Amino acid sequence: MATVHEFALANIARVDIITEEQSPVTYSLVDQASEANVEAFLSEGKEDILRVKNVIKALNKLEDIAMGYDITLSTVTMLAEVFALIDGGTLVTADVAQVETATVVGTITTAGNAKVTVTANGMTGSPKDISVAVAENDTASDVAGKIRTALGLDAAVTALFTVGGASATVTLTAKTAGVQDNTLNIAITNDTCAGLTPDLTSENTTDGGVSSLSYDAPPVGSAVSRTLFTMKVYTEDKDVNGETKGYVRFDFLHCKGKPVNYAFKDGEFFAEELKLSSRPAYGESPVSLAWVSSLPA
Repeated sequence: MATVHEFALANIARVDIITEEQSPVTYSLVDQASEANVEAFLSEGKEDILRVKNVIKALNKLEDIAMGYDITLSTVTMLAEVFALIDGGTLVTADVAQVETATVVGTITTAGNAKVTVTANGMTGSPKDISVAVAENDTASDVAGKIRTALGLDAAVTALFTVGGASATVTLTAKTAGVQDNTLNIAITNDTCAGLTPDLTSENTTDGGVSSLSYDAPPVGSAVSRTLFTMKVYTEDKDVNGETKGYVRFDFLHCKGKPVNYAFKDGEFFAEELKLSSRPAYGESPVSLAWVSSLPA
């Protein structure tokens, strides 16, 4: 008897949308996609019956062939970048760079080294301790200036941030705008020196994010050029105790969006339906499934 591999699938754990461009962009939808309806796009076969009066002599049958899939993805929130990709229009955003500020307090009473610890997501060596030589009677402004110099010479720090500040402040401004790193921190304390008031928590003076956003659908009467993308849908494989054993991933190639349908209803949240078609090339599978033990990082 042949082995049957059984999966009890439930929920949409994650949807990854990866643009098929020279520099692909990935949009990961976690706890945002609520439903995905998948319908096969078929080249329908036909049945030719050879009948002589009341006798059936033969049947010539051609099978249905799947050419791809038509998919409707429902989301619980509006996803501007995904909306624009599916609809085919132009999304314009103005991004703001995150700024973190630390303030030096105190005057050096014993010469030595101050310790600055920089923590940042994606920074090499994070959290990273940087030693800064200070002299007796250095003021808070003097120490801050020396810290700015030391940070400006550190390759790991300058790979992600522009070092700045004035007087007794030290600032790190993210080089990549539009991203908020809640782990970002500049801690300043005494190491072999004395006189500084330890300050282990810096201030997030400017949040990284989007300051403005606008979208225009494709102009009426103009040709629409939509970007192709691959869509990966992860659904949970459930155990008898309700825990998730793993995930089954469904891959759809060469997807192209269609004009988006959405609804406004008093007392209810905005709802959108993202319609797309997946049309593989010759020799490619219209859908691929894979069992994975965990979701991508």
